[in-house]
Amino acid sequence: MRPISFGLRPRHRPHKIVAVLAALSFSSALVGCGGDEDARARATEGLALTEAWCRATPQGATTTSCFFTAANNSAQEERLTGGSTNAADGVEVHETFVDGNVMRMRPVEAVTIPARGAVQLAPGGYVMRLVGLKAPLVAGTAVPAQLTFEHAGPQQLLFPIRIEAEPAS
Repeated sequence: MRPISFGLRPRHRPHKIVAVLAALSFSSALVGCGGDEDARARATEGLALTEAWCRATPQGATTTSCFFTAANNSAQEERLTGGSTNAADGVEVHETFVDGNVMRMRPVEAVTIPARGAVQLAPGGYVMRLVGLKAPLVAGTAVPAQLTFEHAGPQQLLFPIRIEAEPAS
């Protein structure tokens, strides 16, 4: 298997990153508040990405794991094939498995999301790994990423940084 690694993204100036974060926050607010009927309709008919978050990292860490749920509301199977972010040199999708008494991870080429189904990238299962972190990820901040899907194409997603997963309600 070959790891999913999508090369280096050009470095952006901090003011551009802030502008991107602001735009993502604003567009998310519009969708959540009902301001954009077309965007809500597309999410209902196609791919919905929710519950995104990444683990905070200590100083010097070079990798972290990120998680989200991908719900495929279409009649066609979908595949997560990769991604990119300015926060790291690369993005890889891994699966967690047990080898004897040891939990390990290995890269996978893609994650299949069944038609009218969902896949959760979560601790202990499939995870999205950010490799070659450019700075520590601090709880309370967020990292934008672009995820690539076979049919839906590139999808923007904002990953809040947390120390732990929020408890289920």
